Amino acid sequence: MKSREVGKFLSGIAASQVMSHGGLALSGERFDMFGISYDPGLNWAATGFWAFSLVALVYYSWFSKRR
Repeated sequence: MKSREVGKFLSGIAASQVMSHGGLALSGERFDMFGISYDPGLNWAATGFWAFSLVALVYYSWFSKRR
């Protein structure tokens, strides 16, 4: 499998994470999962991380010129 195709697949996962964490952050939802307490601040941080990852993966998978 080509690395660009893997990048496209991973960008879909990153997009779903951006939407999930962003929605939880906007709603102010607090919950515990696997010993981690998720609050709006942590969800905003996760949204930022996944958004940066999404931009990097989209650039690599669709727009970069490989020789």
